[in-house]
Amino acid sequence: MMSWKKLVFSRWLAVLLLCHLTACALQPEQDIGFDEKLAKLQGQSRFGAAERLIDSADPEMLGTEQREQLRTANSKAARQYEQAIIDEANILSDEESWGDAMALYETARSVFPESDRLFQEADKLLIKRDRYLRHQLLAHRVLRAKRLPEELENLQRISDASQSPKYIGELARLQAEADDVAEALLSSGQKLIARKEWRDARAILALAGTLKEDERIETALRVAQSNIKPRRKNTPKPVVAATPEPDPEPVVDQEAVAKALQQFQSALQGNDFVSARQHLDTARQLDPDNDQVKQLMERLRRRTQTTVEQHIEQGKYQYSLGEIDQAINHWETAYELAPDNEALRERLLKARRFRDRYEQLKKMN
Repeated sequence: MMSWKKLVFSRWLAVLLLCHLTACALQPEQDIGFDEKLAKLQGQSRFGAAERLIDSADPEMLGTEQREQLRTANSKAARQYEQAIIDEANILSDEESWGDAMALYETARSVFPESDRLFQEADKLLIKRDRYLRHQLLAHRVLRAKRLPEELENLQRISDASQSPKYIGELARLQAEADDVAEALLSSGQKLIARKEWRDARAILALAGTLKEDERIETALRVAQSNIKPRRKNTPKPVVAATPEPDPEPVVDQEAVAKALQQFQSALQGNDFVSARQHLDTARQLDPDNDQVKQLMERLRRRTQTTVEQHIEQGKYQYSLGEIDQAINHWETAYELAPDNEALRERLLKARRFRDRYEQLKKMN
């Protein structure tokens, strides 16, 4: 059995050993040199941190000329890194690997958040992806619209013959899908009309009409058809040039114009300026020379401009308070009403980049 003196000595020795190990653990690691730090940061693609290291270096250790050379080399390496990321992301986007391309940009921006170019290219990639997805979605809807009438007809026969609740419910579901596809095609057709792509609009709207009987579809289809000029045939030129006959005056659907103006007034009263503009554009397409429509366009322009300015100023105020999300919400509302405002677009992109960088820095810390 251990005596009390030995027990006390062993415990004292254990405490001494523990204190020694703690002191060794708390002793700071030996700092690495400037060159090694710089190479490590650049090897990790942290070029912003590398530039700050160069700027904060002791002037006695790093002369002005050497500092400038290091800055130039670091900037060149950063540009090469940005270009390599952009080239790889472009290859991925060409392969329609949108998720991998965005993940590549996110990783690059997390290590080099100071790069404005990477943020701008990521924004362009989002726009390109959204345009591609809209095109693919429209192609899918067109294909679905061509198949749905036959499916509806077959299911109608089965439902009528069996009177089964199962088939009646399936028929209702399929008809609801047909209505949704028709609404989506109507929206796409109206956008094509706004861009004066009359033939494409006619094809889309004709498909929508096979799925759903709707006055809006019929009106838009008449607008597209009335603006399509017949294709010229390759006929031999006459010896004496004949005087071309003037194009017939387009027939104005006054009832459709009145309905569009009524819908415009309702949207304007609810401060839904986007819908109000769409209804007014429909009225203008139906009757381009209507003086009332021109006056309402000017009235809508003034009200929209006032609302845009109010949201911009409110966003500036929120931004000055550090309420970034609220400021972005105001500027997004204003940009939706004024998509041609380049200054507002730049302000919105900078605010989004600032928010993204702030969130990334919080995650890193």
